[in-house]
Formats: sequence, C-alpha cells, structure tokens
Amino acid sequence: MNPSTRSPSLAFVGEHGFGATAAVCDDIVIVPNDQDGTSFVVGLDAATGRERWRLPRESQKAGYATPLVVSGAREPFVVLTSMAHGFTAIEPVTGRVLWEQAAFPKRTVSSPVRVGPLVIGTCGEGGGDNTLVAVRMPEPGGGPPAVAYQLDRSVAPYVPMPLAVDGRLSLWGDRGVVTCVDAATGATQWRGRVGGAFSASPIRAGDTVINVSADGEVVTIRAGEAFEVLGRRPLGEECRATPAVAGRRVVFRTAGRLLALDAK
Repeated sequence: MNPSTRSPSLAFVGEHGFGATAAVCDDIVIVPNDQDGTSFVVGLDAATGRERWRLPRESQKAGYATPLVVSGAREPFVVLTSMAHGFTAIEPVTGRVLWEQAAFPKRTVSSPVRVGPLVIGTCGEGGGDNTLVAVRMPEPGGGPPAVAYQLDRSVAPYVPMPLAVDGRLSLWGDRGVVTCVDAATGATQWRGRVGGAFSASPIRAGDTVINVSADGEVVTIRAGEAFEVLGRRPLGEECRATPAVAGRRVVFRTAGRLLALDAK
C-alpha cells in the first residue's frame, strides 16, 4: 500500500515511532496498537490475515510492549500492558477483556513476563523515572487481580525486559546496573554494575545471562545467587537488538551485520 494513500485508521502517532511486536496464540495473531492517536488491539486470522475482532483502547503515551501469551492448566489468555490500562488480560478468540489492573504512571516499553502466579511489567521514560509492578493473576472464577509488589526507578529497567531465572528476576538496567530480586517478593538479592548503556534485553544461556550494550559490547554474567561478570566481547559496532540462542550459538544483529558466536 502506498503510504500516501493509506487509511487514516492505520496511522500510528507516537514520539518514537511504531515498535510493538505481534504475538501468536493458536491460530490468532494479536496485534497491539497503543499509541498517542486512536488505540486498539486486533486479533487476526493467522492463515488469512482476516480481522476476527477489534478491541478499542484508551490512548495515553504510545506503548511498545509485546503481548504475553499465558497458557497452562486453564484456557490460554493474553496479557497486554499500557500506560492507559495497566495490565489487561483478554480472551484471544474473541478479544473479550477478562480482567484489568491499573499499574503504570509512565509509558510501557519492555514486554511483560510471567513468573508463577505473577505477571510483571515495567514503565518509564528516558530520564530514568521507572517503575516495575508485579500483579497476582486471579484464578478462574476467583476475585480480582492484585498488586503483589512494586519497585522504583533504582532497580526497574525502562527498555530491557526483566528475565526470570530459577525464581529470580534479573533486572538489567538501561544504564548498566544489574539487579537480581526474588521474583515472588521483589526483595533485592544482589546488585552489580557492568557499565554501558543498554536497549537490548538479557537472555539466559545455560547457567549464564547474556546482554549486549548499545556500543556493541557483549557482557556475560553468572545466573546465580551472587554478581559475577564472566566475560566481555566487543562486536565492533552499535547493537540495540536482543540476542537469540540457536543451538550452541548466540546470534547478534548489529547495525550492519548478523553475527553468530559460540555460546561458550
């Protein structure tokens, strides 16, 4: 479609452009569109692209969080995060809202994660005024959701996602401070400085946690009960994308290259 002739309903209004990623639940593609203009989330047929449902959303600051698909003993549902709505759980087949919990005073950029009965999300801004909120999900037919705990800007990341590792949350700060907290309570277990600035999210590879700075330095720390830097490796150019694990290799997308390094 020619951008000059597209429908106004497809326009995205936001300070940082469009960046939220779609999620797939069974045969439905969930596409979030939380923006400064007209906001909504749609469910598309994965085979045809046909719109099955559209859920209008209130608009505040544009959000960039990827929907979280929650599955297990019950029917799967999808959790969205935004400044306007906080946490929203929806039924993927119909788009029906199951529950909501207000939570975020700032824009949501990182995507929510699940740790047991909790869903965890963050919000913030470039100045570092960040907040992490953990919400206890309601049981089917039970009471409403409830905030389990909240962490302030001293530990909460803005862009990098929290990483759940063995009952702990690895919170890799945008300014190079890593904090490990108990996922159930939010209590701090340790904190350490790796330096640099980070837009990418940390990943787990075996018993290590890996991330890459905006300047392209790969930093590996131990995924354990104490802070320990295991190694550093420069990639030679800017990198803001989250690395991925493929077999025994870690893949990085830098400003101009795709690199695969041995995980060891």
